[in-house]
Amino acid sequence: WMKKKSLEDFGKKLLSALSSFGLVQLVSHGIPIASFKEGFDSSLQFFNLKNSIKNKYAIDHQRFHGYIGSGNFFNVTANKVDYDCREAFNINALDDTLLPNKNDSPKFGQSFIEMAGLFDKLVSRILMALALALGKDSDYLINMYKHQFTDKNFTTLKTLFYPAIPENECSENTGVNIIRLGEHTDYGPMTLLYQDNTGGLEVKCPKTSKWVRITPNENAIILNMGDLFEIMTSGHIPSALHQVCTSKESKDRQSIAFFVHFDHESIVMPIENLEAHPINHGKVYLAVQSEEYVRGRLNNTIEK
Repeated sequence: WMKKKSLEDFGKKLLSALSSFGLVQLVSHGIPIASFKEGFDSSLQFFNLKNSIKNKYAIDHQRFHGYIGSGNFFNVTANKVDYDCREAFNINALDDTLLPNKNDSPKFGQSFIEMAGLFDKLVSRILMALALALGKDSDYLINMYKHQFTDKNFTTLKTLFYPAIPENECSENTGVNIIRLGEHTDYGPMTLLYQDNTGGLEVKCPKTSKWVRITPNENAIILNMGDLFEIMTSGHIPSALHQVCTSKESKDRQSIAFFVHFDHESIVMPIENLEAHPINHGKVYLAVQSEEYVRGRLNNTIEK
């Protein structure tokens, strides 16, 4: 653990870097790259199984845990239905009985239970640093992040697989809006993401409204801030608008995301002495309950 002064300095650097896009890349994050490689391998083995096997672990829409196949999803941000060409497994319960068993996927459960612990330690450090940088006690944010991986918190470790899209199936050739992941913001306070070398992640620059592609770096984790952190900072740190695009080169893509959420009962209060980001001038931020806000956003993206 870093000393208080070091944590505060780290937090101030983070806030400064995040104030442009709401997104940064972190190195020296403490999670072994080998852990991600093992996660990719075990995920791919699962996603290559027959649909009849994968569907045994189909998502529970009350808790949002389980397997999700490709399909039509309502894009709230763009106000349209997209066909998201991807598969995913949401993990928000570290329970062997709710994860693929060893007969179906020998290393899946162990890989992601261990990875969840590593992400959790990193998140705790970031939350403490940001709290200090915001002029609060070091446990200000940690106190809202106590029940992760229980039914009192939506924090989710998610492994994603995006299959290669042949050129004759691309949107510009078919007229069908086939994408990897449509433009959106994340709902909680922040997300940590590790992507493979295929890339495709883009963030929208608030100043120019142009999409900027994030070059893959196998040693870095991407940190992007979400809606609840924008609310908490009264718009000072924007919720990063991002998407995952296809490329002309037909390649599979994998990524692993850790979606951080506050405990359900947490009330997110705007901090009033922060200047809003230029794109958020004029917005009014009100206190929200974490579960109510996030569940509302999640329910709006259920398959149509």
